[in-house]
Amino acid sequence: MGQLYRKYTFLPYEDIRHKGSYFTNQLDELRSLSADMTAKITQELDKSEGQIIEKSERELRKLLKEHAMIVQNHMQLMNIMADKYHFHVNHMRTQPLTIYYKMRESLKPNP
Repeated sequence: MGQLYRKYTFLPYEDIRHKGSYFTNQLDELRSLSADMTAKITQELDKSEGQIIEKSERELRKLLKEHAMIVQNHMQLMNIMADKYHFHVNHMRTQPLTIYYKMRESLKPNP
């Protein structure tokens, strides 16, 4: 019994890591808008003074820092997931193929 092994390629290699950039751009915009909002709130709070205002400013800075870290973590995660997606899709573009066949005897006698 004979055997033939090949790899069949359905589609050519394609770099699809850029697909994650849509999400990272959205996250970057979210971070920018958050910083703008914090700046405007801080600007308003600077016009006043007192313990409540100072505590509010501290809390606001803390929340902005936490938000920035969360957004940064999500951006890194999105890049990692885009790489995994890229690898997975390009791995599936080929299929191993094994063909088994029976050898037929020749009808002509060997000299």
